[in-house]
Amino acid sequence: MSLSSTTGGRIETPAKAAVEVPPNAMDADTEITLKRIQGDALRERAADEIKKSAVGEPIEFGPEGSRFNTPVTIELPYDPALTYDDDLLAIHYFNPLRRAWEALPTEVDRARHVLRAKTDHFSIYQPMGLAPTTAAQDEFSLRDAYAFPSPSRGGAAVTFRVQPGLAETVELRVYDLSGRRIHGSSDFTFRGAFDDGNGKGAQNTYDHVWSVSGVGSGVYTYVIKASRRGHTPITKSGKVGVIK
Repeated sequence: MSLSSTTGGRIETPAKAAVEVPPNAMDADTEITLKRIQGDALRERAADEIKKSAVGEPIEFGPEGSRFNTPVTIELPYDPALTYDDDLLAIHYFNPLRRAWEALPTEVDRARHVLRAKTDHFSIYQPMGLAPTTAAQDEFSLRDAYAFPSPSRGGAAVTFRVQPGLAETVELRVYDLSGRRIHGSSDFTFRGAFDDGNGKGAQNTYDHVWSVSGVGSGVYTYVIKASRRGHTPITKSGKVGVIK
């Protein structure tokens, strides 16, 4: 279907995949396509690497690679039978250069079983959730949180690990003895159900690696905060040593 660059418009398939283009988002009138495509091994491996599973079909929005002057809104249906926590769903797009799926900030329409997100380009998009684990592993409560190695010697990177069940976000802050924050990040890698040998069995595990190249020897205080909507955040503090 062709959309006017001046007025924009909305296209929706019978399966509820849709795109809404605002006025003047395109430089010229454009034939817009929404095409259901087959899965392939490369994209499936990329999903496994980020511990995500598909909860709906991949859709190629075309012309693929098109870019917009202002973001467009895309919608993708999801199957509620394939997810156990709607809050953790997100639309992902496949980045062909990185050969990886990347998540978009996503709104969940539970009534229609549709995910909605904004994007500035067309690509392959798919609704995804966390790869299945057990209900006991997903329960939001602290199993363990620690930093290793401690002390770090000879510039070895420090890994901060937390096992809070199923979290939406995990944040880290590191302070020196004066209370000055020297490091902060929400870039934690979800490892799925992982048994680290702490006697608690396989647990949902989140890791963040901190390069200590920019700090001197000393003792540092860290605070890890895990959050999940509808639950009180989990906060754990501790100390980690660095010996250069």
